[in-house]
Amino acid sequence: MQLKKILIIQTAFIGDVILTTPLLKGVKNAYKKTQIHIIVIPATKNLLGKNPFVDKIIVYDKRKDDKGLKGFIRLVRQLKKEKYDIVLSPHRSMRSALIALLTGAKKRIGFNTSAGSFLYTDKIHYIQTIHEIDRNLSLVEALETTISDRQPKVFVDHQDIESVKQLLATEKIDTNNPLIAVAPGSVWFTKKWPDEYFKELVKKLAGEGYTVFLIGGDADEPDCRHIVQAANGSVYNLAGKLTLRESAALLKKCKVLVSNDSGALHLAVAAGTHVIAIFGPTVPAFGFYPYGENHTIIEQTLDCRPCGIHGGPKCPIGTHECMKAIKPLTVFQSVLKYTDPDNKQ
Repeated sequence: MQLKKILIIQTAFIGDVILTTPLLKGVKNAYKKTQIHIIVIPATKNLLGKNPFVDKIIVYDKRKDDKGLKGFIRLVRQLKKEKYDIVLSPHRSMRSALIALLTGAKKRIGFNTSAGSFLYTDKIHYIQTIHEIDRNLSLVEALETTISDRQPKVFVDHQDIESVKQLLATEKIDTNNPLIAVAPGSVWFTKKWPDEYFKELVKKLAGEGYTVFLIGGDADEPDCRHIVQAANGSVYNLAGKLTLRESAALLKKCKVLVSNDSGALHLAVAAGTHVIAIFGPTVPAFGFYPYGENHTIIEQTLDCRPCGIHGGPKCPIGTHECMKAIKPLTVFQSVLKYTDPDNKQ
């Protein structure tokens, strides 16, 4: 029987949606005549706007417009009308499992570690020791399908590219020098490399003739502004000035991105840009490291690591040594590996 519609639920953050893109592509290629729909939150909708493997994006604004029971009921009614054949849920919340159940789909696939795993018809074993992309792709085991292409990708269009060009021209940014992107933000304080270190790194990069872009969302703008103010040379604060797809278009122009363990590193991977990822309270073994080859992870081996799967608002032992022990010179030397062909380190 021909499947008409498949729904994928991913209402988590930017990085999580990017790491779901190989699943979208794989399912669409396996079921070419089937419509692929996905539920996301407003903050991540832009990521998938030009994705050719998505037929419909459903936005669930669970913090504002769709907040509460009324919003949830409204969403469920909308989904039920679609008459999905299959629901796949990389997201592991109880709410996602309940949404899957209430769509009326006969086949509902999620992880056995989901808070609502008992609501799925097929429960896939969640393997903690593999990358999140590979975990997501394991969901298709219940469909007796395999997916070989595991590279995440964010698709940009001509308008995204032109918007970036226009911004660079308006800001009179020198793009003749090697371009470096820096993403100092994170939702979690303990996952943030100290601002003083970012200031020192950016100042040194600018002094060596690099053009440095600081990127992030509106919430990251103050930190980026302070970092720029401390530097001399070609350093530009673009936080809050670009959409996610425009940020991907900019990253395509950059030699490397320096980032905390945040969504920005996955956006760079999806753009085909080298990543230098600074890990502190979290560890790569959780499965959210830069996917693929020729990336660099910088971390310190400490008995207190990891202290949590997401990081936290403050260091549990009050030292934040996992980040403070990683010095700017170490990160700078890592940048040279991607930008200086004569560097032998």
